[in-house]
Amino acid sequence: MTTLGEYRKVLKIFVISSTLSGICCDWLLVAYWNSVIGHFRMELIVFGSPYSAHDNLYSSSTSYNTPKIIVESDQLMELLSVCPMCAGHSSVELSSRHGAYLKFSSTCTTCQHSRLWENSPMRNKTPLINLFMSAGILFSGCLPTKTLRFLQMISVKSPFPATYFHYQKKFLHGVSI
Repeated sequence: MTTLGEYRKVLKIFVISSTLSGICCDWLLVAYWNSVIGHFRMELIVFGSPYSAHDNLYSSSTSYNTPKIIVESDQLMELLSVCPMCAGHSSVELSSRHGAYLKFSSTCTTCQHSRLWENSPMRNKTPLINLFMSAGILFSGCLPTKTLRFLQMISVKSPFPATYFHYQKKFLHGVSI
C-alpha cells in the first residue's frame, strides 16, 4: 500500500457492511492525504467478498484508483456508435442511469453484434462512482447541496441530493474508527 518515500496521513476509516440475499460483503473505505502526489485520495478495500478474483476491485478495469474523466456525451455516443467487430454503425441507447452511473447498450446494424457499456463498476447494486462522489464531497468538507448544484449547472451527471444523503446515512456515517 505504501511506496518508498510516501507519507500517508489517514483522515478517516469507515467500515461498510452490506448484506444482499444473505451474502455479507464488508468494505473498508480509507480516506487519506498522500504527501507524494500532494492531495486527498480514497481507497476501497473489500474483505469477506463473495466475488471471484476476476471481479475484484483491484483488477485494472475496476480499480478504485483509476482516474475519473468527464466526457461530453456527444463524444461518447460517437465512440460507442462504431462496432468493435466490423467497424460498422451501431445504434446506441442509454439503457439506465442512476446518479452518475450510466449504462449504454449498442447493436451493430451490419453484423448485429450487441454490447453493454457501463461507466462504473457496481457492487451489491451500488454504483461505485456514486459512492466515491458522495464520499469525496463528505470527506472534503464541501457543502453537498452547493456541490451537487454546481455539478448540475455544468451538466455533469452526479448523484441526486436524496441519493447522496442515502449513501451518507447507509455507508459513510457507518462505524467510524
